[in-house]
Parts: sequence; C-alpha cells; structure tokens
Amino acid sequence: MSDDEADPELLALLRQHFQGKLNLDEEPETGVLEGAEYVCDNSIDVALNMRASKNAAALIYEQMQQKEFSTASWSEHELHPKTKDESTVAFIFTMDLLNFSFWSLHPEEERFAISYRDKTWTGYWSLVASLQRALEEEAANKSAAGLVNLLAKDFNCFRDESRFEGRRKPVRFLKRAQILVADIWACFNGEGYGEFRDIDKITMFADYRVPQILATLGCIGYSPPLFAMIARGDILENGSDYEIQLRACSIWCVELLKREIKRQHPDAKINAILIDFFLYDTMKLLEAQGKETIPHHRTRSIWY
Repeated sequence: MSDDEADPELLALLRQHFQGKLNLDEEPETGVLEGAEYVCDNSIDVALNMRASKNAAALIYEQMQQKEFSTASWSEHELHPKTKDESTVAFIFTMDLLNFSFWSLHPEEERFAISYRDKTWTGYWSLVASLQRALEEEAANKSAAGLVNLLAKDFNCFRDESRFEGRRKPVRFLKRAQILVADIWACFNGEGYGEFRDIDKITMFADYRVPQILATLGCIGYSPPLFAMIARGDILENGSDYEIQLRACSIWCVELLKREIKRQHPDAKINAILIDFFLYDTMKLLEAQGKETIPHHRTRSIWY
C-alpha cells in the first residue's frame, strides 16, 4: 500500500460508523476538554488572560460574521474536495493521516513545495495539492466523539495523548482524529457523511498556529523561560511540560472564546471547530503578509 492510499481497514470502520452499525456508547466523550481544563488549572508556564479573551471573542465573532465564515468556507478553497461521496471520506482520511509537521527547521531554508494548477503550494496546502494531483494522474451512530474515540483506540497514529504531572489519566489532545471528523463535517456541511449529533464536543485542534495567534491576541501568555525558548526558536520536546501546557491551555482558551460568543449571541451557530478554522486562516494570512509579531513554538511531532 502506498503512502497516499487510504487504509482499507479504516475505511471499513468509517463505513460501518456512517451506516450506524457500530456499537458505541450512548453519549461518548473524547476527554480532550476535561484534560485541557485540568492542565490549564495547574499550568505555571502558560496562563489565560480572561479580559483579553473576552475582547478577542467579540472581535472574532464580528469578523466571522463579516466574512460569513461557516462550514461552507472549508469547501470554498480551490484545493479542498468538491464531490460529496464515499471517495471524499477516503480523501479526507488520507489527507489528515499525513497532516503534520510542516514548519521548517531554519527559516532561510527552501521549503517543500508542490506545483499544481499553475501555482506553487507549501505547507499544509502542498499535501492537499499533491493528493489532488495524484488523483487526477491516477484516474455511527452519527457521534463525532464516538468516531474520534474509535480512531484513537484502533489506530496508534491517532492516539495523541501525554502524561502530565499530578494527573492519573493521560491528557488527550487527539488533534488529527478530531480534525478528521471536523473536515468531514465541514466538507459535507453537516449532512450525509458529515452529520454528527454531537459535533460541538470536538475541541480546537492543538497545533502550533492557533496558540500563536492566541498569544498574538493576548489571550494566552508565557512564562519568561518558555517565551525565551519560543523566541529563540528552540525545540520544545513532544510530551514536555512546556508543550503540554501550551497545547492544553490553547484548547481551553478556545472553549472559553466559544462560551463567551454564545453568551453574547445565544443564537450564533458557532463551535470550537469554526473558531479554530478561522483563527488558523487568520494566522496564515498574517504570516503571508509578514505581520507575525510572536513566533510559533517548535515541536517536531507526528501529532501536528
């Protein structure tokens, strides 16, 4: 099986899930938010600024409304799939299976790039472009939390969790498992294969770009030692206390942003997924414009 082919075992699992043939608990929980809150409450190197977060929530909601940001925004990108069938699920699975670690060790080094449709694509989009190009040349009970748990249970490459001091259970991040579910939900606009009754249980996807913009907005702050390491471009080891605090506090911060927006706008169709997508796109735009004021942290990992 080549690297760009979907695992037939996983496709069978997904097919069973969407046909409602899996024996899932009535109301499964991923445990991601619970672990994030615990780490945030016990964090000494990453702190949330509640006033800045409240202001950021208002700003984020205003801009999302102005841009009419929704699940439809996902499919609007020229590289994301436009078809809505089982092959699309296989494409998204392959995409998110390979979706990690796109940053360069040295900023001055030449980045990996893909030429496709008369454009050059780098980072995440180089992956999507390569899959689309390959396709052209070669050719659940409806529970979001339940599907995330199945992915983490049956496939080691989705079991993104770490041990944090003072907590018996591992802290679960499940970035790629959650983003797989979120991409399917967004691609199908919450219908058909993308219909999940508990999609709001999916949290922000703990990577390195969203923490960067949360810090830029002042929603999270770093201890002097951690800030110095990030500013120097030092590597934060995967599973270290620094990295766990940074990822967990980002998850909890986006959860609080969501709650504040819902408090101010009870009828708003908003969740952590849409906020994550919006913040990620905004940070990438700032990067393209050369307006980054705080660097992102650097962790070489298969998880993000």
